[in-house]
Amino acid sequence: MTPFLHLSNRLAERGYSSTFLLPIKAIQQLQHLNLYPHLITFHPLTVPHVEGLPEGTQNASDIPIQFTYLLAAAMDTRDQVERVIRDTKPKLIFYDVAHWVPEITKAFGIKAINYSVVSAASIAIVLVPARNVPKDKPITEAELLVPPAGYPSSTVVLRGHEVRSLLFISQPFGLPFLVALKPPMGAATVKKHCPKGSKRGLKVEEWYGGMGTTVNDPRAPISRMFCEPLFMAEELKVAVEVVRDEKAWFSKENLSKSIKSVMDKGSEMGSMLKENHRKWREMLNKGLMNSYVDKFIQNMHELVN
Repeated sequence: MTPFLHLSNRLAERGYSSTFLLPIKAIQQLQHLNLYPHLITFHPLTVPHVEGLPEGTQNASDIPIQFTYLLAAAMDTRDQVERVIRDTKPKLIFYDVAHWVPEITKAFGIKAINYSVVSAASIAIVLVPARNVPKDKPITEAELLVPPAGYPSSTVVLRGHEVRSLLFISQPFGLPFLVALKPPMGAATVKKHCPKGSKRGLKVEEWYGGMGTTVNDPRAPISRMFCEPLFMAEELKVAVEVVRDEKAWFSKENLSKSIKSVMDKGSEMGSMLKENHRKWREMLNKGLMNSYVDKFIQNMHELVN
């Protein structure tokens, strides 16, 4: 939901108000990013428990991606949402996974917009016809590990030994590090996979980035379930990809080699990435972003009117 709030901050700069309908945990994680609390408000939603989800699940960041369909079912809070809509009477409603929202807004004569912050290429890894997902059952973890026919990049999930590889680089190579990770598949915490004696870096175990995190912040941990990191490395040339073996796993040696290729003094790769970062910062300046927001507002007015 972070990009939704970033957009709301931009809109609030221009005097537009907005209300977020979110679980309490999400509100706690986002409220410090609210730059205009007099225009941006949070309304808590109670998320009912659904069989198959861990007790207390409220966000996509709480669960592995293959359980997202269960969270979507738990987020069917239409009675709560309808009450808020009736009381606040908004001009427009933006939603992501709550596909049932238009059913409510239609009765009130309010436009509903499906607003996705995940790239089309990432969504396509599940929705392309080649995936051939049956309507009566969700896609499985095993199926997610194999990209559909014709998809340009391979994807795997982060496994326990890969977490150890990330952290072990600080020991044999003496590199300081910052690691922000969710628990690997099948693990309750990151701690059990961390090597002892890693004293040169900082490990963040309570990472709550969701599906759009890599898009929001290039400093975010790379989730290879999505293709944004590959786009950053091969198209934008602002990141470096770690070489993997035939099973798509990476070693601590290859990880360290990739880091050194950027960080070593006089590195051509490092100089290129630094220059490309500078170019993109200039291109994505405030004037350009403002023009996008202004166009967005214009489109909203056209929809409402």
